Amino acid sequence: MTDKELRLYDTWITEHVMGCRLVDMLRDLKDFTFLKSDDSGILLLLPRSKKLIPFSPTTEPAAAMMVLEKCAEKHGTQINILKQDGKWVVWQQGFSSYKEDYAAETLPTAIVRFAKQLFSK
Repeated sequence: MTDKELRLYDTWITEHVMGCRLVDMLRDLKDFTFLKSDDSGILLLLPRSKKLIPFSPTTEPAAAMMVLEKCAEKHGTQINILKQDGKWVVWQQGFSSYKEDYAAETLPTAIVRFAKQLFSK
């Protein structure tokens, strides 16, 4: 995937899965908000600490785990993770089927693809 494609996934996930909203000015920051910049990516405001951190679930394992946690909270059943032929796939029994279309080179990107499918329904 290109950097632009990864950033589009990051933005979609931040808004639709993490429940954050885009803000333009620092004075508008509240819990669960994020700033997006084409140059620097996404900055996520942590609700308790009020700190801004970079947030890129397509490339950062810790951010991807936050996304996976949201998936489990919303749908709660078994989530399957498989690495086959050098690619990662994440799917959920009974909701989504194993599909090569969702395969990714990295686990964080596979998690994000799964989350987008799950939260698009």
